[in-house]
Amino acid sequence: SNAMQTRTNPNPITITSQRTYICLVVDTSASMSHLRQALKSGVKEFVDNQKKNASDENRLSSTFLRLVTFNTEVSIKYDGPIKDFDGCEFETEGRTRLFDTVVDEVNNLTRKMTLPRYLASLSPAKGVFLVMTDGENNCGSSDPATMSKKVQVARNKGVLCTFMGANQDAPRTGDTYGFSPDASLTFTPHVDTTVA
Repeated sequence: SNAMQTRTNPNPITITSQRTYICLVVDTSASMSHLRQALKSGVKEFVDNQKKNASDENRLSSTFLRLVTFNTEVSIKYDGPIKDFDGCEFETEGRTRLFDTVVDEVNNLTRKMTLPRYLASLSPAKGVFLVMTDGENNCGSSDPATMSKKVQVARNKGVLCTFMGANQDAPRTGDTYGFSPDASLTFTPHVDTTVA
């Protein structure tokens, strides 16, 4: 009898449990101008690796990238499925609005990761937060304390937070900014590969 027939629908919210949000925050202030080519290739390499990981883990369609650049102003270069990102150009100018940009973007990332209460039984979304900078905040808030607290809260929620500092002691700077020293990397690009 057709009256007793049960339908076997795939779970319509399965994809929600596999969401991954990646936020990449890149300093494009004037002090980073000699690193412009390194930023472009570094971002491409990072995103390509994330795409490969997402594909290998069968979550390419539910992995999202937000690429934000900042100097005196903040610019959203990309915000969408990572599979559709194909790189971008960087213009370097202005000052370094580091602290306020990180606070805003950590807030945005943790908000995206938060599931509505009726979906709370699903496994939580993954979050990745990466900052690339020379670390010299000189625009906006001058105190790193708020940023440091926000980064630590995100880390406590399971967000993988990485600080990439150009030409500095990144583990020390990253620690001051709320990042784990183990997840703070110093990059000193080679001059011959970073000429604009």
